[in-house]
Amino acid sequence: MTSVTGEQIFLVLVVPTLFTWALAAVLTGINFRGPRWLQTRLGLAAASSGGNTMATAKLPTELRMGAPRTISDLSSGEAGHAVFTDFLVRENGDCFLTAAAMLRDKSVNTIEVRRDAAGYHVVITANMKCTPGQIPLIDERLPVASIALGPSE
Repeated sequence: MTSVTGEQIFLVLVVPTLFTWALAAVLTGINFRGPRWLQTRLGLAAASSGGNTMATAKLPTELRMGAPRTISDLSSGEAGHAVFTDFLVRENGDCFLTAAAMLRDKSVNTIEVRRDAAGYHVVITANMKCTPGQIPLIDERLPVASIALGPSE
């Protein structure tokens, strides 16, 4: 005789029910949050103290980060850093940048990107190596005007 565990019952009965509720909510445009016990478990329930709902604090605007910027957002004279995987090299050696790549803080896996009237200029650290190859299909590529070698990290 085979025994059935509580976990198996949960997976067979409860999970499909929750999925059905969520699917119905999406199809009808209702903001589905699930039953109260699930909201509490997932941290979706409103903060409460003794049964009273508390208002949550709002982050001050001066502490908010601006919208993320991309390489293509750089103006002439500006510089930023992008992940090295956003630097694309064709088999013939032509170099491009992914236009939609997010600008990031400098780290060990980023390259410096500078823009001026001539185009985009890249500084790669001496310890990074690139393998030329096929460039994946992406919406927009930006040609690189020059490449410089920077110090090793």
